[in-house]
Amino acid sequence: MGKRGNNSKKRRRTSAEGGKGPKRKFPVDKAEDDNAKEDGGVPAWDHLQDELILRIFFLLPLRDLVRTSVACRRWHRLAFDESLWHSVDLQGVINTGLALEQVLKTGVRRLSFPGVHIDNRYLRNMCRLKITEMDLSMTEIKTTTLERIIGCCTRLECLSLSGMKLSCAILLGLSYNRHLRQLNLSGCYGFTAPSLARMLRSCSRIQHLNMSGCRFNRHIVKSIFNNVSSTVTALDLSGKYCYSSLDDLKAFVKRCPDVCMLHFK
Repeated sequence: MGKRGNNSKKRRRTSAEGGKGPKRKFPVDKAEDDNAKEDGGVPAWDHLQDELILRIFFLLPLRDLVRTSVACRRWHRLAFDESLWHSVDLQGVINTGLALEQVLKTGVRRLSFPGVHIDNRYLRNMCRLKITEMDLSMTEIKTTTLERIIGCCTRLECLSLSGMKLSCAILLGLSYNRHLRQLNLSGCYGFTAPSLARMLRSCSRIQHLNMSGCRFNRHIVKSIFNNVSSTVTALDLSGKYCYSSLDDLKAFVKRCPDVCMLHFK
């Protein structure tokens, strides 16, 4: 009887200790318990590879992508990875100045923010940009800030500054974009004939030039006719009276034989 009692106690002790099965580690706190569940089921975010997180971030709207960047250092690095910022449209984004400051650091290629207001205090320290296509039409931005943005661009191929106040410094910055093919300066003002002539001579690959609605004078029109690329195919000078002599027009048509669209008043 005594031996049986001892054996039953051993059996009870063995079952209380979990028998021969694996011992379960008792969680110290809830966080450890959650990690244990994730280890046994769906992987935790920290365990996902960068490539997989980038694919998820690629599906997010711009506003949500910016929000994820403040979650942790790793997400901040991934949220501003160049692969996610090839083409960006900032229309409708709150605090566009701050968003633009972040976007310009990502190596964006196509950038559009027409008709928005830019808070200039966020755009002070800028580096060389990789933008090839940019639309700033009717944007509310200081001329000095626009000078800094254009001055950091050397790869522009398509640019729209419609309705903007320009300066000689802006046209000087444009002259370093030797691959510029399409330029929309419709409704622009604030530039001179010599600065325009220098820009057009440097940007010798322009095929489409729109300067409709600009404040023309005889010198500006002559600068366009004499210096625009000989490969230009479309030139729009409509909207305002174009002060030009017939001889200048004939010389332009002879120098630019590929022109298939010419609008002027």
